[in-house]
Amino acid sequence: ITLSKTFKGFDDRIEHTIDYFEVSEALRDVAASGERHLIETLAEDLAAAVVAFPGVCAVTLELEKFILADCDSVSVVITRAREHH
Repeated sequence: ITLSKTFKGFDDRIEHTIDYFEVSEALRDVAASGERHLIETLAEDLAAAVVAFPGVCAVTLELEKFILADCDSVSVVITRAREHH
């Protein structure tokens, strides 16, 4: 997660950064909101949820899927930034 502020002025205080528990809850809600046929679709939906948080400029997300018998996993990595209007 890329934040709009630098970490320098955070003074080691939780209220100066993003609430990662809230982010994890939002990601669980998105993942549970319906079936998707492609992991790319889920990755886009998850990334959109993260960049919607105040103070977030961008996110890089890796999503793995463990379903194929002939390999350990398949994955997709995306980076998405907040759109400025």
